[in-house]
Amino acid sequence: MRRRGKPVNVTGIVVAELEEWIHKDSDRLNAIKCQALISLTKNVSMNSVCTVLNVTRETVRQWRKRLSAEGVEGLRAKAGRGRKTVLTEEIEADLKLKLLKPPMELGYNQAVWDGKLVCKYIEDNYSLCIAVRTAQVWLHRIGFSRQRPRYKFNKTDEVANEQFKSEVKKNFKK
Repeated sequence: MRRRGKPVNVTGIVVAELEEWIHKDSDRLNAIKCQALISLTKNVSMNSVCTVLNVTRETVRQWRKRLSAEGVEGLRAKAGRGRKTVLTEEIEADLKLKLLKPPMELGYNQAVWDGKLVCKYIEDNYSLCIAVRTAQVWLHRIGFSRQRPRYKFNKTDEVANEQFKSEVKKNFKK
């Protein structure tokens, strides 16, 4: 069967060193990375490795690059990756206080807080432009949940409502 694609560059991958490190390290993710790189040296296709591990070709290429540059220790996952949050302690404390009040008290023409209104509030007060989903994540992080208020009608009779509910339940059980 003829192989398709460009041959994989396996320079810098020392199988004996990787196998030794697998046995020393109990971290499974590092062992999986090592096994993937070892399988590339044994002519397993890049597509097969990526399919089995459910990773992209770019991820495997990065593993190979870090192994060549930093050695086996380069395969360890590094902490602190990703984008830093703009949510400071000052903004968090302010949001906790302000969101307990209705938006109308702060001059907004809306009855309840939602992601769009939080974005507007943050832009007005801190000159930060964030996405609605980011605002929702921030709300969740500081302890708020996405719930709509339940409306209560002032002129309802609670006793009559409970009686009606019990009658409906009885009728459905039959």
